[in-house]
Amino acid sequence: ALILRCLAIILLALMLAAPVTRSRWLARLARPLGGVAVVADTSASMSARVDRTTPVEVAREAMRTILDAVPAGTPCVVASASSRTHVLPPADPGQLARQIVPTGSRGRLDAAVAHLLRSPFGPSPATVFVLSDLQRTSFCSMARMPRSSPARVIALDCGVGAETNRAVTGLRPDRRVIVRGRPLVINVRVEAWGADARRVPLSVVNAGEVEASQGVTPTPDAPAHADLELLPRAAGLFVREVTLPADHMPGDNARRFATVVRERLRVVVVGDEERTRFVRAALDPFDEGDPRSVVQVLRASASDLEELLRPRPDAVVVAARLPPEGLSALREALSDGVGILVFAGPAMASGASQLAGLGVDGVRAGDMREHGDGRALSELATRRPPLAGFAEPGSGDLQAARFTTTRALAVEDRAASVLARFDDGSPALVEVAEGKGRALVFATSANDAWSDLSRLPAFVPLMHRLVEHLAAPAAEEVLAGAPGEVAVGPAGGREIEVRRVGGEAQPVSVGDGVWRVTPERAGAYEVCTGGRTTAAFAVNVDRAEADPTALTTFELRERLRPLQTEIVDAGDLPGLLRRGMGGAWGLSSLTALLALLVIALEAVQSLEPETGGHADE
Repeated sequence: ALILRCLAIILLALMLAAPVTRSRWLARLARPLGGVAVVADTSASMSARVDRTTPVEVAREAMRTILDAVPAGTPCVVASASSRTHVLPPADPGQLARQIVPTGSRGRLDAAVAHLLRSPFGPSPATVFVLSDLQRTSFCSMARMPRSSPARVIALDCGVGAETNRAVTGLRPDRRVIVRGRPLVINVRVEAWGADARRVPLSVVNAGEVEASQGVTPTPDAPAHADLELLPRAAGLFVREVTLPADHMPGDNARRFATVVRERLRVVVVGDEERTRFVRAALDPFDEGDPRSVVQVLRASASDLEELLRPRPDAVVVAARLPPEGLSALREALSDGVGILVFAGPAMASGASQLAGLGVDGVRAGDMREHGDGRALSELATRRPPLAGFAEPGSGDLQAARFTTTRALAVEDRAASVLARFDDGSPALVEVAEGKGRALVFATSANDAWSDLSRLPAFVPLMHRLVEHLAAPAAEEVLAGAPGEVAVGPAGGREIEVRRVGGEAQPVSVGDGVWRVTPERAGAYEVCTGGRTTAAFAVNVDRAEADPTALTTFELRERLRPLQTEIVDAGDLPGLLRRGMGGAWGLSSLTALLALLVIALEAVQSLEPETGGHADE
């Protein structure tokens, strides 16, 4: 009886521990634990083609085979996964397989597995089939998974052996504001994985026609860079595609660029005729109405400044001392996104509060300093706009200018950045971002009173670079990315529509002061306001998807830990299914039944009469 009672206690404790078995022999006596989940990888790398087949085609066939083998009544969840996980509605295996279509986004298969194991779609699956090419960038380490999870992951290797690849992985224009008739230089980055070091043509395509071309030689050790020059000849939507010759993965051989070309920039110049004549001549040297003009210059005085700020100009150049009402109007325009260039010349008295009145925090104007031998510019920030165009000697030598008088500028805030210094180390050109706009403070005069800069050839491109830089908002209006990512822009009080160029409109949601759109396909997208295209952006294949390197068995198990993981080749799937789905079965009911049986035996044993002993007589 004591032995039976101890055995009953042990069985009850074992039942509370929820034992799990994967033995096919014990499965006959146990209860199935969870169902089956099938996750198909739909990232961009699944479109690689080798020998007339692709990983996605292998995954579709494997999905049909798995779903046909699932026992009737077993809970089954089917999902597709790239950057996000989509649970597919119930349907026949053929229809589900047809919904597995590669996207241009990066795979997150670890997140998909975790999502299904925590999902409210029914009992947590005991077996999760992952149909993927096992690309290294598609799996990260598991997070927030219970270590006691009994789920088992069977990763089906659907790769087709695409070990080499070339891709256009970067595309960056030299300026954000593009004006009709002004050359645009696009820096292109090309990477290679396991490919031969051969020279291949890189082309810019517009409506099927090649506009520019250049040969590049990318290697696995060093990417190739190319600068392609384009000339936007008309205002409006500007879409171009940079392409490479076809290889195993066609999706990343093209990268798109989309923007809106402006007809002209509208610049308000504040100051008298003598102080601003060089600036106005540099920005617009042509007669009124000349089609070659790319900047409309509006001269303003302190009295009519507020009127010229409605509607908002692209930039304002200040070379005068303004009254409080003018400073207030400019401060409001700066917060709305209008860029301001301030020449801290003779009009700005020492200790003046003009910068503070503009709302330009972090920069303080000091006294004038005279330099008999002249000062030169040095430490130019040519790695970033607006001075990036002067990185090459042929684009203009700003260091040839001599400054006989300068304004002392004190940078008091980390948000302010020094773009150029004089050769004595003092700041010459300082940039400050304020609200949606930005301000530039130049420690010299706008004319030739303090320096000979305005008489040098580099002055004209410098003024255009500074104005174009100021015309671009301090914050990006649209964040271009990969399919499945969210593009964000300021909502404002306007109705907008986002439409794929040559395609359908995209759903737009507004919340927290911004509008959001989640593009599902690569391509060019335009943003329309009031029936007019106001912005454009391009959605391209995620750069990480261009790397064809696959995970090893050890790496995959480490990234899916603590789940039990097994990698199976696609050709071995029928044999695996003949051996069973590989699920888990709970033994709690069996141990509870055994405990009740032991208790019943102990009760019967206790009721039996004692035998033996001495007779009374």
